[in-house]
Amino acid sequence: MFARLVAADPADNASLRDLANSCGALAQTHQEMAAQSTEAAASSHRQLAQQKYEEAIKTLHQLEARGALSKFDRKSLEKMETTATGRK
Repeated sequence: MFARLVAADPADNASLRDLANSCGALAQTHQEMAAQSTEAAASSHRQLAQQKYEEAIKTLHQLEARGALSKFDRKSLEKMETTATGRK
């Protein structure tokens, strides 16, 4: 849904921020599911978590390039970068 909003209006920082936050939340959910799954399922969840972290990070960097990264966004970005780097 947020991806469609961003596509409809690429200059809309609010939708871009919402997209980043939703990707981050999905990444965290997959990370938590990996911790509770069998090894076969955990591998898939870890891979999906990594993909979503990377998408969220890329999106937050777009906000940063626009000068629209809030203090909260900056903390989220730093946390996601640390988490994603530790997962590779």
